[in-house]
Amino acid sequence: MATFVSRLDDITYGYVQASLNYLMALGTVEEPLSVMPLSQIVNWQQMPKWTSQLAYWTGQVGVPRDVGFLHQTPDALPMMPRLSEKSIGITTLETSAVPTWIISALNDAKFIDALVVPSEFNKKTFSESGYEKPIYVVPHTIGDWWWKAPKPPQIDDDRPFTFYYVGGWNNRKNPEAVLRAYIKAFPTPQDNVALALKITGGANIQSYIAQILKEEIGVSTRDDIWVWVEKWGEDQVRWLHHYGDVFVSTHRGEGFALGPLMAKLVGNAVIATNWSAPIEYLSESKGDILLPYELVEVNGMDQQHHHFRVTKDQELLWAEPDVEACAKAMLEKASVGRQNKSFDGLDTMRNRYGWEFVGNELKNILDKYR
Repeated sequence: MATFVSRLDDITYGYVQASLNYLMALGTVEEPLSVMPLSQIVNWQQMPKWTSQLAYWTGQVGVPRDVGFLHQTPDALPMMPRLSEKSIGITTLETSAVPTWIISALNDAKFIDALVVPSEFNKKTFSESGYEKPIYVVPHTIGDWWWKAPKPPQIDDDRPFTFYYVGGWNNRKNPEAVLRAYIKAFPTPQDNVALALKITGGANIQSYIAQILKEEIGVSTRDDIWVWVEKWGEDQVRWLHHYGDVFVSTHRGEGFALGPLMAKLVGNAVIATNWSAPIEYLSESKGDILLPYELVEVNGMDQQHHHFRVTKDQELLWAEPDVEACAKAMLEKASVGRQNKSFDGLDTMRNRYGWEFVGNELKNILDKYR
């Protein structure tokens, strides 16, 4: 029996979302598993209803197993205790390289036998940065409940054509550029176009957005710009993906990016920076628009995040997307209007990122180390 160790504290964080879906994928293929949260107390009320199956897998929490998955940031993996005879780290990073001190620690960690990363982009960056052990690519996953469940209620066909973003408010995710691009594209309030921002983990974000609007257009609110900062459940997030028309991600770097994937799995188009992991599942031939960018150095403020810190002889880069190009893309999509939310190959994509496929991929890796 394997052990899965991860943060399971707050569903609004990407690592927690990814962990829960990996667990559900392993459960779908009936892999016997025990679950150990990094904290000793898991608040089950914060988890979506579909994670109730986890209760069946936690009977002997914390007991060492033959193989363990450790899902954490790359800087934290080497510091975790040995919990299984063999351990496989699941991790990601969003920059052009991995800091040398992290690679050295991962190579020296005797109990970490391999890495699982969610994208070919990550495999390349870890490998080219000097990681010496096996690397397997297993994408993040979303269960078929995401698209098979009935369409959420209260979605009016006469609603405005809606651009939307779901995620954190930070420099890497860069949703500020989404807001600024929308203002450039639509400098006056629109009756038939809107921007919806669902921000997670952001303090004082609404006042900051009001300040941007005041600076750019002279008023602090607009009826066609909607902002939510409160904590949402899975059903509410799913509602917004069905309500919205085009997901916009002006990110500077992504190791995978669940938001754009969720949008694609319900048939929406995506506007996104043409760099890092999301381009592995986005396609301009299927309605997406990929934005030009420049590679720039990760600044000192962002290097306060431990896993972005580098020595003076190393440079970490990520993308700076073109805001003007994003504004033009929004105008282009709005001019065409709402399309049928489907495209050729959607079933294949849903299979590739579904629980069953990903569960079997993880199970095959476990079998290699038993």
